[in-house]
Amino acid sequence: MFPDKASLYVCGIWNSMFGEQNIKFWEDVYGFKMTCVKDAAVRVISRHLIDIKTVMTNPYLIKEMDLYSLQEKDLSFSTPYQLAVIQDGCIDALAFYFTVNFSKCDKPIMISTAPDSDYTHWRQTVMYLKEKLEVQMKESISGEVSITPINRDLKFDVSLSFNGVKDKCNIEKSALCNTSGRY
Repeated sequence: MFPDKASLYVCGIWNSMFGEQNIKFWEDVYGFKMTCVKDAAVRVISRHLIDIKTVMTNPYLIKEMDLYSLQEKDLSFSTPYQLAVIQDGCIDALAFYFTVNFSKCDKPIMISTAPDSDYTHWRQTVMYLKEKLEVQMKESISGEVSITPINRDLKFDVSLSFNGVKDKCNIEKSALCNTSGRY
C-alpha cells in the first residue's frame, strides 16, 4: 500500500484578507448588521493556499499514522496541542495540513501540504476564529483537537486557550470539513 505513513499538523495563521472579505464583511453590509451570517461563516472550514508569511506559530504534530496497521477505530482521535508564537501580530485561524511518506520505495518520497512546501491541490484546511487574537513572540496557545470521520467528511472539535499580554480567551468550536473534493 502507498503511502505508508501520514502525519497531521496544526499551526496558527493570520489570513486577514480572507477574513476581511468573508467574515468581517458581515458586520456591516451596506448599513445592515448581519452578524448571524458572520456566525455561520466562522463555522465553516475551508481550504486555502496559505502564504508562509501568514504563519504565526510553530507547527504542532497532531497525529502520526502508520497506514499499514491503521484500523477504522484509529481515525477518530483527540489530542492536546501547544503552539509557540514565532512573531508578533494577530491570529485569526488555525490551519491544518498533512504529509504522507512513501518510505518503502527504492527512493523514499514525502508529499507535504505545509504552507512552506510546493503547491498541491489539497492546499491547507483552515478553521477561522470568531475574533482575532493579538499575540507576541514566545507566547503560546494550547488546546485540544478532536477529529471524527462522518461518512466522507471530518468533524473537527477544537478548544483553544490563550493567556497573552494583549489578549486572553477560551474558545470551543466545532465544524464539519468536506473532504469529498467539493470546495
